[in-house]
Amino acid sequence: MNHIEKFGLKLLGLLLLVVFIWGLSNVASNEKAEKEEASRVAGEENTQEMQTESVEEESERNQEAPVTTPVSPAVVETTTIPTPAFTPESVITTEKTRDEKLDELIQIAESVSSLASGTGSDWENAEWSERNTLVNDVLEAWGNHGYTVTEDDIWFMSTLDVRYDDGHTAEPISYVLAVSGLANGTVD
Repeated sequence: MNHIEKFGLKLLGLLLLVVFIWGLSNVASNEKAEKEEASRVAGEENTQEMQTESVEEESERNQEAPVTTPVSPAVVETTTIPTPAFTPESVITTEKTRDEKLDELIQIAESVSSLASGTGSDWENAEWSERNTLVNDVLEAWGNHGYTVTEDDIWFMSTLDVRYDDGHTAEPISYVLAVSGLANGTVD
């Protein structure tokens, strides 16, 4: 492998790291936006309750016959609360967390081949055909378990080559495959 190819692979590794960090920051900003939306909705509900209590108190003071509170268009607009596309509770019950996905992807990969639980040294000592078979089998297994994989075997093999070329040889192959796929959005 010449110096230009090594530089390209190291640049790819750096790009993968940047994309991973960017993905993590998007998760954090989405959680913040969800909390702000929940707070806004709670504030609107409190305002609606206060308006209702105020009308009831006025009616009691006047000791009139029961009064039906007319609903003006302004009240309708302020009391109509759009239902968010998802709530934090639905995410917890219907979607797996990033860590749960990572664990599942690793388990699936390791169930496919013993080489998947190997480390960078095992990857470097494996023949190209063994590497290719492993990666193809893992990608197929992920697809069979409901994950969508948007990159091919060559992309994942290159990712492993770059990661282990950078000295991270103690990391299991299954871990590098799963983290790379999740961090770059190529496995979902």
